[in-house]
Amino acid sequence: MTNLVKITMFFALMHIFAGSAMGSSITFSPDPSVKDQTVAFNKAVLKLKESDADTLSIPPGKYYFSGADGKENAALCVEGLKGKKIVGRDAVFLFGRADLGGICFRNNENLLVQGIRIDWDPLPFAQGIIRNVSKFSGTIDIEIMRELPTPDMGTFQRAPVLWATVHHADGRRYLDSHDVIHLSGFQQLDQKTIRLSLKNRGAVMREGMKTGNVLVVVARYPTAHAIRVFNSSSVTITDNEIMSSPGMGIIVGPRCKDVFVRNNRLAHSTPSASFISLNADGIHVIEPLGQLVIEGNTLDSLQDDAVIVSRRGEWAHYDAATKSFLFDSTSPTVIFSAGEKAEALAPNAGLVTLGAVRTSEKSAGGGVRIVAEKGLDVADRSRMPVFPVPSETARVSIRNNQIINIRGVGIRINFPNVSVEGNRVIDVIGISVRLGCSVNRQWEPQYPAVNTTVSSNVIRGFDVSSGRKPLPFGMIDVSCYPPEEGALYGKSSSGITIVNNIFEGGLGFMSKKINVISARDATVQ
Repeated sequence: MTNLVKITMFFALMHIFAGSAMGSSITFSPDPSVKDQTVAFNKAVLKLKESDADTLSIPPGKYYFSGADGKENAALCVEGLKGKKIVGRDAVFLFGRADLGGICFRNNENLLVQGIRIDWDPLPFAQGIIRNVSKFSGTIDIEIMRELPTPDMGTFQRAPVLWATVHHADGRRYLDSHDVIHLSGFQQLDQKTIRLSLKNRGAVMREGMKTGNVLVVVARYPTAHAIRVFNSSSVTITDNEIMSSPGMGIIVGPRCKDVFVRNNRLAHSTPSASFISLNADGIHVIEPLGQLVIEGNTLDSLQDDAVIVSRRGEWAHYDAATKSFLFDSTSPTVIFSAGEKAEALAPNAGLVTLGAVRTSEKSAGGGVRIVAEKGLDVADRSRMPVFPVPSETARVSIRNNQIINIRGVGIRINFPNVSVEGNRVIDVIGISVRLGCSVNRQWEPQYPAVNTTVSSNVIRGFDVSSGRKPLPFGMIDVSCYPPEEGALYGKSSSGITIVNNIFEGGLGFMSKKINVISARDATVQ
């Protein structure tokens, strides 16, 4: 074979391999005759699913979605894609209903979502300068900032949760605004003036409640999230921007396998007068499988926790006559199946093992009924959290994220085998890093943190002015009390290693304090 023939065959093969690797693309074409692009987007996704193309390309522009379909409590629902990409190029998705989430991704495999910007119109929050405080009536009048639009009254009047936080004129939160101000009314006085009614009139006596300060008002819809992923595997969410959300930013449901959340920005892009972005958690992952990587993201000015990875049970009522549990939840996700092992963690009662589950069926009330093979020594417990025993444990890495100005917890871990490394957690009103389940009995059941390493993070407590009382929280908190100290779930966090972290100013005597509460086998350096 001559050298010329060899060279020709080489380049021919390279061309074939390059073509197969690059794949082909379908370009999203909006319908110019209508404002709502829901139908056009769904058609493009269906075309991608049914074709050999591997990419749906979203060209630059703003695309409005009214949420007319509302599948899975989201305006758009992408499902059944395998080996596909959805890639935006300066594409802004505007969602018009605060009671619905943005995009849900269901039953997908090997999916990439990249370069999409998500916002709401109308916005699910309002922000204004305090102009008048009435201690007698328990009302506050605010003038909406010029940089922000006049709020949509319906968005706020229909909200199941309505609250506010107090800020200095430059955006810094007042220390006493860690406890939110619950509102009972939202009334428009003129085009730019809003009157808010407080549920607790005593809140008007707070130090920050004075003219010239800023009030941020949140219309929170707990199930309306910007991006939701469930029943999927090998999903990468990268280089996206979430500018606002009525609920969480990115939520990944139970048992999603191999999820990578990288280089996303969760922060509003309106002028600097905007002091918040999301109305709830930033990145929230429940019961992951395989590998979970949360890396290089920026989470700025959230009204709740920034990053959460948790293993959660569900509350169940025990019926001694039938030796079965009836779950409170009506969630469509069944966390048990026939033959799967389960465990019940009863408050102050240690570990109770159910053994192999004999049946798992929907109950008449819409919940899930679990019947165990053997009797249970929990007849005196009418209500307890029940956890599945996972067939595998995910490897979790939370690294190199920027977490700034958060109202809740910076990073919260209720899951085993987690590495928290190289993050910057700055100005968090609450605990910067919390390992272990909550000790609040009103919250949902959660699991302790086990075999978790917190290393090489930069942590700065909330920067308060001189002489102001610091928050009563540690910068790193390891919780879940052992049974003899009043355990809520019968297990404690263990195998915790905290090393090489840098603590910067902020909370005075708390600035270099690590608050380790009853953690077994904890190493702190």
